Amino acid sequence: MDRKKQYEQHREYIEQEGLHEIVNFQENIEYEEGVFDAVSGTLDTPIPPEPNDLVRLHKMVRDRKCFTILEFGIGYSTLIFADALQKNQKDWEALQNAPEIRNRFLFQLFSVDASKEWLSGVQDRLPKQLEDRINYTSAKYKLEPITDSSATFTPIYQISSQTLSTWMALTQKTYRVRCME
Repeated sequence: MDRKKQYEQHREYIEQEGLHEIVNFQENIEYEEGVFDAVSGTLDTPIPPEPNDLVRLHKMVRDRKCFTILEFGIGYSTLIFADALQKNQKDWEALQNAPEIRNRFLFQLFSVDASKEWLSGVQDRLPKQLEDRINYTSAKYKLEPITDSSATFTPIYQISSQTLSTWMALTQKTYRVRCME
């Protein structure tokens, strides 16, 4: 489905949640991507936002009432995650008997990207009301499966770099992330 149709399909949610105020869904809307455009290093305009993906991510964070997010690769999803976390915080603060949560990074987004230049460009486009919610890190990283004889039904991936060491278990319902350093 093309982006114009996706936008129309999700227009009510996008406007209700104010997502059109933080993401320009019309940006480069006529762009038709090539298979390797995102990784070729020659792309000088942002790939247009995908309304289907961004609305799904926003709904997922809101529905699951996420407190903290670790994101690899920075872009439109960064803005969507930060907005959803901000709304989750407002909902949390409105609770009369909020449970005690042992998390010193409540309602924070940790975004890692391999390109310092891309990171800088995204930071320049960040709405002021979301600045304090996003923690940026630039790190070269590699995602690879871990295999061993005690493997379970949950696939486990090693994310490795010189500055970051993390393992991630991906399941159908959640992402479990543990930082090792």
